[in-house]
Amino acid sequence: HVGSTGCVASVINGGGKTHRILRQVAERQRSGEQVLYQRVPVRESTSPWSMVRLLSAAKAKCKAASPGASVAFHLDISHIIPSAANTMLFELLLVGVLRCHTEATGAPIFHRSNSDTFTLELPNSPGNKTQEALRFTKLLPTQVLCVQAETMDLSSPVFTDPPLCGRIALPEYSEALLVGKWMRGFLAGKLDPGNEEAYDPNFSGSLDFEPITSEECFELLQSTCAAPDGPAPRPSFAAFRSFVMFMSQQFRLVESYALLDGNTLALLGGGWPR
Repeated sequence: HVGSTGCVASVINGGGKTHRILRQVAERQRSGEQVLYQRVPVRESTSPWSMVRLLSAAKAKCKAASPGASVAFHLDISHIIPSAANTMLFELLLVGVLRCHTEATGAPIFHRSNSDTFTLELPNSPGNKTQEALRFTKLLPTQVLCVQAETMDLSSPVFTDPPLCGRIALPEYSEALLVGKWMRGFLAGKLDPGNEEAYDPNFSGSLDFEPITSEECFELLQSTCAAPDGPAPRPSFAAFRSFVMFMSQQFRLVESYALLDGNTLALLGGGWPR
């Protein structure tokens, strides 16, 4: 009677929890559902009073922007939680009413609407200590995400209505596509002048129109960012993103640098580009 509630966890930090929550809301919006996203942090210093204030402010902003819309609350839980976390979450998510336990006049109260949804992002901590401390979450349905080729997503959620940040679009992950195509070209010998069959002096990832799949991108990024004998052998979407955002800028600079054009290099003579 208090609306949809669930948790998202992952097997490793950088496992795509926030991405999954944003994507789920974006897909609901794309299907025509009147729903707005709002993120509410839960930190060590969070109290019932501050939680009520944050929830009420988020609800009010959404109501002002779109009076008939429901709210998809994203409770972003930190590694260190307040001592009252289980009580607060139980009252909010199951009872449906969160109030400050004080005799002070005018103590705020938040009433949960049954049209609103709450998704808890559970942190990864050593030994899963935070999740173990959040005993209440064991009562909730939980998605546990794994970092693997099947879960690699080539869309990139972006907010389209700042500063509210309630509406989310899903454009393609152009940076990952560009980096993936450059890496694929490198492995295929397109950048190796000694490979007479494959070498392409005019190769550019932006002009490579052969589709690349999410599985291909994952394997290419894993080979670079999570080598079995490297310092971080377990793949992480956060590590992938850091690499992709850096390298996409470098590849774009290469593509825009006139002196690296294949024809220009050939005119220079002297065995270029060898």
